[in-house]
Amino acid sequence: MKILALNCGSSSIKFLLYDTSVNDFLIKGAIERLGQKSKVSYSVRGKKETLLEKLDDHLQGVKY
Repeated sequence: MKILALNCGSSSIKFLLYDTSVNDFLIKGAIERLGQKSKVSYSVRGKKETLLEKLDDHLQGVKY
């Protein structure tokens, strides 16, 4: 089973996709500074990535 956890703050979104069949996460990360030049950082199987994107609100962040 896969579990998606979202934590939405006033200007950020934190997320984690956990796979119970392997007892590990598939992806985890955060989107910070929504409404400005947003910082998107995430980790997939230990490989970290950071991007800058223009995301105006939480809806755009979740879709991204």
